[in-house]
Amino acid sequence: MALLVARPGEGVQSYHFNRSTPESPKLHYHFHIFGTELEVLVKPKIHLQGCDWDTLVKYLRDTLNQGEIYAEVVENTKDREFDFKTWAITSESIIQKDGEQGFELISHIGETLLDRVGEAFSSYKRLWQCLENEVDIVDSGPGYESCGTHVHVSVFGPITDRSEVQPFNYYRLLAKAVVYFERCIDSLMPLHRRQNKFCRSNRYNSELRSRSMPQIIQDIDNIEEQPQTHETADSFTKLIDLLCPSENGSGRWYRWNFTNLTNSDPRHSTIEFRQPPGSTTAHQATFWPQFALAFIHGAALYNIKGISPVTDAWSGPEIDSSQPPTMDLLCNLLVSGGKLVRGVDSGLIRNFVEGKKKLDEGLYDEEPFGPEDNAYISNIERDGKVIAKKLQARANILLEELPFAEEDATIQASS
Repeated sequence: MALLVARPGEGVQSYHFNRSTPESPKLHYHFHIFGTELEVLVKPKIHLQGCDWDTLVKYLRDTLNQGEIYAEVVENTKDREFDFKTWAITSESIIQKDGEQGFELISHIGETLLDRVGEAFSSYKRLWQCLENEVDIVDSGPGYESCGTHVHVSVFGPITDRSEVQPFNYYRLLAKAVVYFERCIDSLMPLHRRQNKFCRSNRYNSELRSRSMPQIIQDIDNIEEQPQTHETADSFTKLIDLLCPSENGSGRWYRWNFTNLTNSDPRHSTIEFRQPPGSTTAHQATFWPQFALAFIHGAALYNIKGISPVTDAWSGPEIDSSQPPTMDLLCNLLVSGGKLVRGVDSGLIRNFVEGKKKLDEGLYDEEPFGPEDNAYISNIERDGKVIAKKLQARANILLEELPFAEEDATIQASS
């Protein structure tokens, strides 16, 4: 079955998975577009002290524009279009005290074509340099612990057929990797991102916590694939019900948010990685998108087996879900996936993961939602609309720009 295709370093970059059936012998080319929401808490430097939020962000916007890092201040998303080439600055209702101000930076849209990942990250670094000239970025305390870095990735394509939508099996593989490797990824995160109510556990959610890992994997494999069209997304709905059951009226408050897969136009759907902590340096702001892209690509290279074997032929590595995951196995998956994306530093990711000790399994204590969260939830929903509109704007243009491709490709996961 056609899943994800990639051909690194040659023309349109690829993401590939070597798996086909008699019914679907031709592999299709897919690529990704991505964007990041960066929640930051700052203390203005002496020349800006005493400024209210509106004055501060408009000054920062003007400073960024002068540095040719184009940005706009967004207060309302209704009936608005957004330029995918600009950054957006929005208000953030995180804890503020002692002259601290919170806001969110919504990135321009990057894409995994040719060298454009590197181009996107160059903008992140220049933006951070401008910020650090004007403000001190808070990196500890209750306010900082309320900040997060959210990475949105859209699997866009295929290039061979502009009318076709995304393959369900690709997301099936990703979903299995998300639950299987959750505690390994937890082991890379600070405590406040393991217990945060806005990035809850996919593995230990209300639907899955009583099931064994092999049973969870089998339940994901058992979801019948149905052709996804603009009118139906039944397979995706069943997947979301397993990984992101509704909490506080929404299924998006998980480490990996799959709810956007039921977007009215499937080609504009995204996966959102919500768990990383707030970024306080340019290095961190560019690292987490690389991590997300590497994991998403790596997940398509491995099949995690449930109770029964998969019926389709499998040519890549298999993982026995009855055996606990290891940090070494996660590292191999990330490095394999990272090598498929020019601009992702697989060595950097390897160094980050190697030597980390895997934490014990089990459900962490998670704070319940309360009325005090309503303002934050409203801001999250607004910012999600901003980045979705940016992704859609870029996707619409790429639909017209991209060439067709008919050749096959083959790539194997590294050991």
